[in-house]
Amino acid sequence: MCRRWCVTAKTDYDQLSFMGAEAEAWSRFIEQCVLKRKSVEDFESLANFHSRITPITSSGLAQVVLEPRSRSSPFVHPLVPRYIERLVRLNRLEIHDVLLTLLEYSSYASDTERSSRGTRASDNQLDQPDTTGSAETSKDLQLDILHRIARLSADGQGLQNARLWNTIRAISQWMASIATHTVASHYDDGNIQVAVGTIFSVLAGCEGVSHALATSFPEGTLFGFIGW
Repeated sequence: MCRRWCVTAKTDYDQLSFMGAEAEAWSRFIEQCVLKRKSVEDFESLANFHSRITPITSSGLAQVVLEPRSRSSPFVHPLVPRYIERLVRLNRLEIHDVLLTLLEYSSYASDTERSSRGTRASDNQLDQPDTTGSAETSKDLQLDILHRIARLSADGQGLQNARLWNTIRAISQWMASIATHTVASHYDDGNIQVAVGTIFSVLAGCEGVSHALATSFPEGTLFGFIGW
């Protein structure tokens, strides 16, 4: 059954219990916004109020909005990526947390990440069927969010000091994972690769970054280092 951000079914909140009360509250909140088709502007006002009542970390919120609830490919409402973008602009979500969580639930996740994900689900949901262990976000969702992150980065969102380098590390992890996946599967998803490359190009163009990268990686060795 479709359980994630679907307009025809409710979330199985028992499966969110291991994430804590804050995560469950935020999951209920976002689902209600989707079900009621709240505009991004209305969502912003409600999210600001909700964050004062129920604080949550950026990484925890990223898990809430991106973790699939079904092995099947659920219909993801187009409002969800728009909500994610607005949460980033509100500084409720960090770009690197979105990137790392999106990677964790993508087909590019490493075997270690998949094993850890499945172990976490089984350890915390002993009486629940294993519906999260192998679930993945759709390529369309990944592409939509990556395009939004590229736009956010181009606008200068989250490109200050440590936040910038956290994002660079996260997008480099995407690039390395894509390269490893491509070699192993002999399949190259050009759209995803282009979107990730666009984000990296924006980040690499930031003041001070080009020099730092050039110092750490002599000409031509950066992409070789990450297998790009």
